[in-house]
Amino acid sequence: MPAIITGVGIGRRCGRKGEISNSLLQRVDADFYQFKGRPYLLNRGDVDMVVLPPELIPELNTLSQNVINSRRSHSTTLLGHLNGINVVLETSFHVKILLNKVTPSLPYFFKSAASRIQETLGYEFPQSTTMWTAVKPLDRAALCISRAITLMIFGAPTCDNPELIRAFVDHAENVFSVAFVMRLVPWFLQRSLVWLNPFTWHLRKTWEILKGFVTPRVEHSLLEKQRGLPPGADLISSMIHSAKDSKEADPERIAGIIASTAAGAIHSSAALVISVIAHLAAHPLFLEEIREEIRMKNEELGGQWNINVFQDLLKLDSAMKETTRIAPSTRIVYMRAILENHTLSTGLELKKGQYLCVSGANRAMDPTLFPNPEEYDALRAFKDLDGHRTRPFNNSHAEDFRWGSGRWACPGRYIATLLTKIIIVKLVNEYDFGFPTGSPPQTTSLHEFNFMLPNTEFLMRRREKSLYIEF
Repeated sequence: MPAIITGVGIGRRCGRKGEISNSLLQRVDADFYQFKGRPYLLNRGDVDMVVLPPELIPELNTLSQNVINSRRSHSTTLLGHLNGINVVLETSFHVKILLNKVTPSLPYFFKSAASRIQETLGYEFPQSTTMWTAVKPLDRAALCISRAITLMIFGAPTCDNPELIRAFVDHAENVFSVAFVMRLVPWFLQRSLVWLNPFTWHLRKTWEILKGFVTPRVEHSLLEKQRGLPPGADLISSMIHSAKDSKEADPERIAGIIASTAAGAIHSSAALVISVIAHLAAHPLFLEEIREEIRMKNEELGGQWNINVFQDLLKLDSAMKETTRIAPSTRIVYMRAILENHTLSTGLELKKGQYLCVSGANRAMDPTLFPNPEEYDALRAFKDLDGHRTRPFNNSHAEDFRWGSGRWACPGRYIATLLTKIIIVKLVNEYDFGFPTGSPPQTTSLHEFNFMLPNTEFLMRRREKSLYIEF
């Protein structure tokens, strides 16, 4: 039996050993209100999780990664030992490069990334202005994201290889599919039964494809470094030129890092695009508000958009906040592995081997923070304009912790925000939307995750009088 937490104000244990189901996450919701902000213990089935009130996050942010560790919890949650995500346990080198090299280079990447997204939208989405077409938008949006991600990881011309672009999308899907399926299996059987999971074999195939692209790119960057040539702005070149030893420049390790980076970026960003579109399409008045904001900005720019414009789309930024609030991708946030015993200022004892988290979904439905929280209001954040400007969508101090919080908030949030906004602006401007059933698609829940199924369909029709927007 796992150890029961001893400490101040701890609630009862929730769940049963081996119970890894939606009902368990429903208990998180129920117990959040039952304990009225007190910490309590949740047995997720594979690990013990201490569900903490969000008021403790500022204190938790002061603790080192030797005490509470985000990378270990990420690997455990996604079964990194089965799908390769556990490479994040070996290094945080790529996080530093993303934040210090690639993100500051976004203005350099913008035009090339936006033009590639624009090109992909043109052949992935219907062009008829008279007929409604049923499409599965998630995979198509993922391909648009992949076009830009491959550019930022590899640089041109490698980034334009269709096999690479497709492999990134498929690999991301395979990583999550392995994790979601195997989380249904008792932990002590996972290493054996994973080989019966067809997604495992798909994963091995996409891994070999990605490694086949990464290895020669790493070797090329090593030669450039040896010749004293300046680094490129892409992730691989930046990693090689910043590497302090052969381990940090190892092609196998870099391939693993690249694969895990893509897995974390592509489908989550595509899902955000489609979820925002679904909410706006279901609320036509808000959709028109966003279109009008885009129209006014386009008139101001004469159709020639630049990277800075996307910071000024305050209504769209608000709509994105509202979607992640009302339909979060995960019900629990700020997950950390506890690596050392530690006593918080409240007297609560955190035990080595346990995990901690915050109930993000309940936080997002707190009426003291969000009046009428069950109601979708795309302009909710926009109504508090000063606060909205201070904490835009990509801010890591959001009330709903959509990016995590503190030093170990999502390092790709600036990239993801920019790419999703580019796609949403193009789709909202150029298309009308409908739903085959007449109602917006419902999200599916599995474990602590919420998502639209890959086969979800939208009806789309090209608008006759869309604006001319060029990047």
